[in-house]
Amino acid sequence: MLKNSSVIADNKVEVYRILSQSYANLRTYVKAFDYQQKYIELKDSLANEENTKKILEMQLSFEFDKKQKELELEQEKQRLHDIAELNRRRLINWILIICLIAITLIGTLIYRSYTLKKKDNQLLSLQKKKIEETNEELMTYQEELISQKEHLEVQQEIVIAQRDQIGEQKQKITDSIQYAKRIQDSILPPQDLFQSAFSDHFVIFRPKDIVREIFIG
Repeated sequence: MLKNSSVIADNKVEVYRILSQSYANLRTYVKAFDYQQKYIELKDSLANEENTKKILEMQLSFEFDKKQKELELEQEKQRLHDIAELNRRRLINWILIICLIAITLIGTLIYRSYTLKKKDNQLLSLQKKKIEETNEELMTYQEELISQKEHLEVQQEIVIAQRDQIGEQKQKITDSIQYAKRIQDSILPPQDLFQSAFSDHFVIFRPKDIVREIFIG
């Protein structure tokens, strides 16, 4: 529609130019001038419209480019925002995964440490029990040794007392025998006199340690 109007206007300008020239050739200068004026006015009008149209097209193009740039900028901002959001979510996911792994490892280490500590405590309890049993056995053995030692000391004291008693008794017996020998020697005659007196008989002397036994047959 606008294109057709522009063509008609251009044709009209051309008609005014031809009419102005034709009237000038016919020496009808008033009409020639009149159509010349219309030609100039219409041409200027069309030129102004064309300029206005071009300016409008330039403005529209500028606005379009501006909107396009703004849209592209907004899209770029949105894309960067989406990328940042995606990176943020990925970072959060990685942090969660790392935290989960760390918690799992820490839990495993704590459980393992607890298990090892429990085993160590059980082992220490068994060792402590064995040590206590060994100490009790050693105490019992020590008490038995002390008892045996005391018993041996008592037996030793008894043996020493018996030895002393036997020695004392032996000394008393020895003293008694010595005393008896002195009595025997004082009572019995000398051996040669005794043999000459009993020459028709046999005399057996059975000397003991100290006192002699005499048999006359």
